[in-house]
Amino acid sequence: MSPPRAKLSCLVLLLASTLAAVCSACAASGENLFRSFQTPGVYGELSNNAWDQVAEARDAWDAGDLRLARAGLLRVAADFPRHIPVGVMVQELELELLGYSIALPDLGFYKSMLIAEGADGPAMLRRYYRDRADRNPSPESFVLAARLEPDLPAARSLLARAIELDPECAWAHYGAAHVAFRAGDYREARARLESQEQADPGLLPARRLRVRMLTSSDAADVAAEALERWLKDARKSLFVRPREIAEGEFDLALLLADTDEFKRVEELCAKLLEDGFVDSTSVYLVLAASRIADDRINDALDAARRASRSSPSSTLAHIQRALIMEDWQAQPAKAFDAWARALEAATGAYDEALDPSDRPEPATIRDAQLWLFARTRLARLELEGVSGSARTDLDGR
Repeated sequence: MSPPRAKLSCLVLLLASTLAAVCSACAASGENLFRSFQTPGVYGELSNNAWDQVAEARDAWDAGDLRLARAGLLRVAADFPRHIPVGVMVQELELELLGYSIALPDLGFYKSMLIAEGADGPAMLRRYYRDRADRNPSPESFVLAARLEPDLPAARSLLARAIELDPECAWAHYGAAHVAFRAGDYREARARLESQEQADPGLLPARRLRVRMLTSSDAADVAAEALERWLKDARKSLFVRPREIAEGEFDLALLLADTDEFKRVEELCAKLLEDGFVDSTSVYLVLAASRIADDRINDALDAARRASRSSPSSTLAHIQRALIMEDWQAQPAKAFDAWARALEAATGAYDEALDPSDRPEPATIRDAQLWLFARTRLARLELEGVSGSARTDLDGR
């Protein structure tokens, strides 16, 4: 008898998902979906001419002309210094430029500084925006400084100063929600989002964060509907980049796989593979899980194989392939080899020639869980007398 399709589907979707895993306290069941409008407010007002300039800058950015795009946005920012979305775009362009070691002399960043040993462009930019906010305090300057701050307490402090200056700054409340979410304080994140919604219910970044919270506390169809509404509005926004859209589409594919909308999963994944903004291994993992739930086992195995080929060091890809072979296709010898490859990937042995039986030093709890899962399944097959072509040495371990 074949194992229940939901068992493997749910397991693989859990492993493959890049959605944040948060507790049920982060959003109440039945939370209202988002309204499809956006009030500009003081931090989002632009003239018609400025909108045209933003559109031109976005076209230049999409075409790869980063300096031209930044120059155009700086002109808009000079006329509308309180417009936070424009400020965010400028920051993202500056990060990209610094990543290519391109000088930004107006910020005091010269080529010699950027190519010096140990140069850290993001840290330099963080200090610049922090100093600017300290010299000229305003809600928008603190928000922009906070979004570059990797230290959560420091970011929280900056956002608190923004809220102190303007309790109605939706961006500051959203930023505080994002910091709380990253810190695992989901009740605080939800409270901050409620304050943000009162100030600006259409703020797209906040809506995206709310969708992430919905995925763990509401039914998949509720979260999927909220995400589709966000995607509809985000695709029309000059301030949402193609990669962000693709990441939203990937998350939607995960949710739709959980609601058995297999045709739409196939369509979304085909688009994602064509666009190339999302790692192809992750897309193939979702395809494999969806096809398993749709009882298309051979097609699922094909997707799992493509995942493992595109990323030979991916533990998830080898685990998914091993599960299909062992639990669905009754090919224990081939599953044995796939489990061995999964164990190699989990320990880093595939890349570093380590002994795959050695316990790794995992970066996260999930790394350790995957290692233990692969090791346990491989040991069980050995106890059943199954062997493959891969070398293992689990005795006494």
